Amino acid sequence: MNPDADRLRDYYATRLGSKEIARRSSLSDPAALFSRQRRARVALSLLTAHGVTDLSSLRLLEIGCGSGDVAAEYYSHGARPSNIHGLDILPNRAAEAAERVPGGRFVVGDGASLPYRDQGFDIVLQYTALSSILSPEWRRDVAAEMVRVLRPGGLILWYDFMWNPLNKQTVGLRKKDLHELFPNCELEFRRVTLIPPIARRLVRISWWLAETLENVRLFNSHYFAAIRKRGDQESSSPR
Repeated sequence: MNPDADRLRDYYATRLGSKEIARRSSLSDPAALFSRQRRARVALSLLTAHGVTDLSSLRLLEIGCGSGDVAAEYYSHGARPSNIHGLDILPNRAAEAAERVPGGRFVVGDGASLPYRDQGFDIVLQYTALSSILSPEWRRDVAAEMVRVLRPGGLILWYDFMWNPLNKQTVGLRKKDLHELFPNCELEFRRVTLIPPIARRLVRISWWLAETLENVRLFNSHYFAAIRKRGDQESSSPR
């Protein structure tokens, strides 16, 4: 048994029951909408920079898919539902994701032993899943699995906290941590996302001011990274 997995299941089960967390996560909340739109723009910019302009023929896998918010985002960007796969530690969350993306393929698991063949995906996604794993060994296992299922020339898109001091159930992951998790990879980083407590206050006052402040690196709380196995640049890139 993995004690950190048990902790994580209990933690997210508690979060799911919080009306305040649900409100903050809803796109009807201005700060959530602001952060989600800004995040999507960076994701599309990174994909374009790495030669990906059409998702329709690409196989995508999301680690820690939750209720399907990110999967639905990539569906709206042109990914086919049948090519969208996701894995989550909570069965009810995986079921919700399947409802959000009908035709998508979502399973239950912890990421350290993915039920997929080697090099089976063009893009592997990780949005704030690994920062919730406190065990360094478990994080390494998940990262290794992400690389294993990624095809040559494929991309890992990573979006996660660089620090989150108000939440003791998470751990911030900085550049050196990602280089250690993906030792045989090329990594490109972008600092993104206005610190959430600031965004929740500021977006209601001025969207423009929130955008301006987010462009100041000091006020960013996350990294967006594009990760490719070293040497894959000479291989075929995602179509």
